[in-house]
Amino acid sequence: SPIAVLSEFDNKTIGLQVGTSQEAIVGKIFKDPETAYYGSLPDAMIALENGKIDAFFGDDLPLIYAAGRTESMTVLCTGGDPIEASMVFRKSERGDRLRGEFNAFLAKFKEDGRLAALTGKWYDGTEEERVMDTSPLTGENGTIAVAAEVGYAPCEYIKDGKLVGFEIELVREFCREYGYIPEFYNTVFDSLIMGVY
Repeated sequence: SPIAVLSEFDNKTIGLQVGTSQEAIVGKIFKDPETAYYGSLPDAMIALENGKIDAFFGDDLPLIYAAGRTESMTVLCTGGDPIEASMVFRKSERGDRLRGEFNAFLAKFKEDGRLAALTGKWYDGTEEERVMDTSPLTGENGTIAVAAEVGYAPCEYIKDGKLVGFEIELVREFCREYGYIPEFYNTVFDSLIMGVY
């Protein structure tokens, strides 16, 4: 049934993703929530569909994308405080170099407007517009291993049997500019950072 205000979820069961810091936020927004943890967004959506939880609390874009594909779910509210997203690199000489290269790439990518274009395509565009440049990368500087949790469209997901999404294309563009070939590994969220070490 339609929910008018967040307080209607007080004393309800709220789903959260394992490995996130969202439990502290949920405790501030809702009165006496019961929490249930899920390893992936698809698992949480199934639990929500089957009535095992009353709501799922998470990042706007993947939730909007997931709710838009079913008539039984909606996103109650969006646009809270932005959460900064980061790339994590191993603490090593190579990790330091990659971090420096990625920061330089990101600054240039933002300044020349490519970041805004990429964001618009994946976050505001239609599925037909979400096409990636999959031309071969040169790889003259070797490969880099990249952990990502596939299943969070439009950030990273499988489309027509291929790994696509905003974060995937961002990494590929970095690799194109710096001469790497990315090797993507599908990893559950709560082990992403530990997998770097």
